[in-house]
Amino acid sequence: MDAETPKEDAKKRGRAPKEPKEAKESKEPAAKKAKVAKEPKEPKEKKAKEPKTPKTPKTPKTPKTPKEPKEPKEPKEPKPKNPRKTPAPKRVKKTDVVAVADAESPLVVDLDEQTDNIDARDQQKENVDTQKPKPKSARSTPKPASAKKPRANTPKIRPAATSRASKNWHMDLYPSHVFVDPMECIAPPPLFQSVRPHASKDFTLVADAELRPFLPVSYGNPESGARIISNVSLLDSTDIDPDEAENSKFSLPLFSAHSLIPGELDRSKFVLNCGGSVWGLDWATVHNHEYQYLAVGGYQTTTERHHLLGVKQGKLNDRDDSLKGCIQIWRVDTTGAENPTLELAILTEFGVVYGLQWGDGAYFEDLNEFHTQKMAGSVKEREVARLGLLAVTFGDGSCRVINVPHPRPLKQELGVPENQPAFVKCDTFLFAATLDDTLLWKPTWGGPDLLATGCANGNIAIWGIKGALQQRVDQAGELDSESRSDPILCFPAHNTAISQIQWDDQRDGTEGSSVGHQILSCGYDGQMLQCDIRDPYNPVQLYKIRGVMTAMCQAAHLNAFCAVDSDNTLRYFRQCGGEDEPAAKNDKPGVEGESQFKSVGVGSHMSCIWDIAVSPYLPFVASVGADGCAKTSNMNRTMTKSYRPIQVNFYQLGYDSSTKVFTYLEDTKEEPLTDLIKKGEAPSLLFSPEIALHKISFNKNKSSLDWIATGGAAGLVRIESVFNNLARKDK
Repeated sequence: MDAETPKEDAKKRGRAPKEPKEAKESKEPAAKKAKVAKEPKEPKEKKAKEPKTPKTPKTPKTPKTPKEPKEPKEPKEPKPKNPRKTPAPKRVKKTDVVAVADAESPLVVDLDEQTDNIDARDQQKENVDTQKPKPKSARSTPKPASAKKPRANTPKIRPAATSRASKNWHMDLYPSHVFVDPMECIAPPPLFQSVRPHASKDFTLVADAELRPFLPVSYGNPESGARIISNVSLLDSTDIDPDEAENSKFSLPLFSAHSLIPGELDRSKFVLNCGGSVWGLDWATVHNHEYQYLAVGGYQTTTERHHLLGVKQGKLNDRDDSLKGCIQIWRVDTTGAENPTLELAILTEFGVVYGLQWGDGAYFEDLNEFHTQKMAGSVKEREVARLGLLAVTFGDGSCRVINVPHPRPLKQELGVPENQPAFVKCDTFLFAATLDDTLLWKPTWGGPDLLATGCANGNIAIWGIKGALQQRVDQAGELDSESRSDPILCFPAHNTAISQIQWDDQRDGTEGSSVGHQILSCGYDGQMLQCDIRDPYNPVQLYKIRGVMTAMCQAAHLNAFCAVDSDNTLRYFRQCGGEDEPAAKNDKPGVEGESQFKSVGVGSHMSCIWDIAVSPYLPFVASVGADGCAKTSNMNRTMTKSYRPIQVNFYQLGYDSSTKVFTYLEDTKEEPLTDLIKKGEAPSLLFSPEIALHKISFNKNKSSLDWIATGGAAGLVRIESVFNNLARKDK
């Protein structure tokens, strides 16, 4: 029997391979098919013989082969395949754009606690990518323009700080300026260096007895202008502790600053008492990591006086002082050695300030270089180093450019003590522009040579600044009156007043060059338009709402933009539908199919959103509204569905009308936007007008890009750092 079984096995082996061949080849003759049909009878006889072979159990000796567990263990080595079941790391590695931030730390992170977890997570991702190629995804997000080519003139970044930034914000695939070496922030040669402010011809020191009509009239206490402020943290509870609120009270005099509690995240915070309602707020472009300058402008009062849009202010009689006001220049010590101080107050007689913006950084002049030239004898007598050009729109309908000097050298020339502010009247403006039929309302710079203004009738006017500077050079710096000229271009854009205007800056951080030809604007007609000055009469409608669009902002480094919706929400738009990413079914195309965007809600307020701002180097968008809240969120969290959008409150301002006490609430909880951001479901409530916040501004300087400023109707301006002190010390 043992000799017969191997023959039968041989027969089986010989017939077994013939069966699949005969099944596959359809061209074989029918005779072969008949043989195949007879073959199944033989296995029946074999099945009867199989029970006779119980002796074959000797063959079970072969189970020795399973005793070799080494071979099955080897294929178990690709354990990193398990993480692929989790969608988060898979999606993060597929996209070539900036990845989302950590879900547990949407804004400020502790760099030490999360280092170990992030290292292990990154190691798993690297193992998965090296063992198996990435499959092509039809819904992979497109690379932004900034990720395709590196930025020009990128300063050196510390390796240790770069690794920490890439781990916490996942910016390793994107060139970032988060942690820049301050020594690399060198100022470029200034343009029109000979056009410097003159201490005696351009400015006049105003005596203390004549200051009163120009200074803000403080709410509640017009004599001293002081504010009573309370600072409370809600870290341990959701209710305000009366004892803590009473003990934290302090009086803040007019034109003074006070530090606030650092809070849970240990951030630097200060509050400034500017006096009047704030409608103009912007950081100066300063190439110095030790100090920064902030310009503030607005009304003389807080909530007592209002001005109609489109109506130019004028004097009612000779005794009317309603046109008088001041523009404040504050110095901020980013090292933390001292509190912010008011260095310069420029007194004006052209009405309230509707908006202001600093010019290109190419107009900044470094003090060390200025002193070197002064010692060499190339500086004229009583000339002062230039801080920058400041464009301001006033209530009388004019837009004027001020050649702002460095405050401390100016005070030395005028004999003002260093610890006191200088109140000066600007006698000569570098440039002044007016239109007879409308009011110039919102200014924006298009590089060093162009200035655009949004008008109250919906028009956009563009002015040439280099001509005014060249005229000043031709006259050897002697100019008795400001330079006036007609706009080089004026065209209709919106049906009503323009609420926000901004150039599409595509310079990749390069200063001194033109920003391009595109202008973004939004207006009270609910439209957001993109205009090309080479063909201004054919604008592209990017977005439209049924209401007033109060603010919008471009995120050039993310190839996106943000806009305010009609339901008090903030939406983030990024272009889609290209070759790398087909458009989704639920994506809404632009008007007439001109463009297509993905829209994601990244912010929500309980009332009207007055202003929004995007950091030029960070993925943060911030907003302020009439509810007294200053909020921010990380736009990178919208790149994938693995992270839900979350907004973080910088602070919440409160006001008690009976005691006239303003309260800053710190350390409020994060707010998920999953439920609040749905269309039409965001609530709208009425709040006290004293707590309304009107303006917000991110610092645009690479050495101090983590500072942000907010201001509102109460005349209080708050400046603070986005990062905690631990992260800022690593810079």
